[in-house]
Amino acid sequence: MLANAFHMFSRSLRVRTKGFKEYKGDAYQICEQIIANCWNGEFFQASTGHFSQFWCRDFGMQVESLRKLGWKSEVRKTLEYAVNTFARARRVTTTIDHGRLFEFPSFAPDSLAFLLLSLSVAKQKKLVMEHADFFQQAISDFVARVINKNTSLVREHVHFSSMKDHAIRSSSCYDNVMAAIVARESKKLGIQCSYVFPKKLFLRSFWNGSFFQDETKLPTVIAGDANVFPFWSEVITKKSMCCSSIRAMQDAGLDKPFPLKYTAHPPKHGLIWQSVFAPNYQGTAIWTLLGGCYLRMLKQVSTSEFNAACAQYASIIEKHKTFLEVLNPDGTPFKTAFYVTDEGMLWAANFLALRG
Repeated sequence: MLANAFHMFSRSLRVRTKGFKEYKGDAYQICEQIIANCWNGEFFQASTGHFSQFWCRDFGMQVESLRKLGWKSEVRKTLEYAVNTFARARRVTTTIDHGRLFEFPSFAPDSLAFLLLSLSVAKQKKLVMEHADFFQQAISDFVARVINKNTSLVREHVHFSSMKDHAIRSSSCYDNVMAAIVARESKKLGIQCSYVFPKKLFLRSFWNGSFFQDETKLPTVIAGDANVFPFWSEVITKKSMCCSSIRAMQDAGLDKPFPLKYTAHPPKHGLIWQSVFAPNYQGTAIWTLLGGCYLRMLKQVSTSEFNAACAQYASIIEKHKTFLEVLNPDGTPFKTAFYVTDEGMLWAANFLALRG
């Protein structure tokens, strides 16, 4: 972990001196080059910058897009690399750093969720069957560790890492969506899973009539991840609810100046201690990973708004000549005394695939 922190800080010094690596062409040509550079011959890295590792969630959110863009073989090889590495270690983690497994900052329910989703989308059931015992163990461990056996929702008052990994939340909406994915994709892949996601209870607990709450204990907070992933994952498919969540996010300003922020105001939940090195990293800053998933939602409900948001993204990509990780609320690249936003993100795949 210390080595990764030093790597991030060292890169930040280089970027402050030399700037970001620039790519030639329009937004779509830039994205194509970035994706090619994220393929290292063995697996897809999360970025060409300091996140040059395999990340379950980052990859999992891009698998469908990567396949659509013609990278089917590379997706398969990445999954073989990930599954073989996890199976040898007998555990699934957020990250594989060129063979070394680690969590940041704690156990993350979405690691297994996105691994299973990736395997399902990539039609890699054979690979799953080759490691059937491992996956059976991983799912059983997940249920025992994550799920409250009395409610079948995610345990409260336990700090699980997630997409918003600086946050300390209690049974978040996002984590419960990840539990739903584990139950659904296990069944698709032919792995026995005793867990049944309680969809009705989930809706009663998190849907307030207009949008999904981030946590049941914070009913007035509207968060980007809580209102994107129930629909992006197709755990919830009702179009009227999707439209309502989009309008609520827009009314809160999460899509301003372009999508998408986690929250419109500083978060009310706790933060891990490492957040002191990057204040507001996952507060009102703009995340392009979240934005790409939001754009897919938007495409389904409003062509004009989708086209306008894509034009904004194209403008930002062409301005910086790369695909940045996170930007300040005013749209400038995110920087602190210790951290500079990563660049050349694999997340460009979602933006590029939406063009078709």
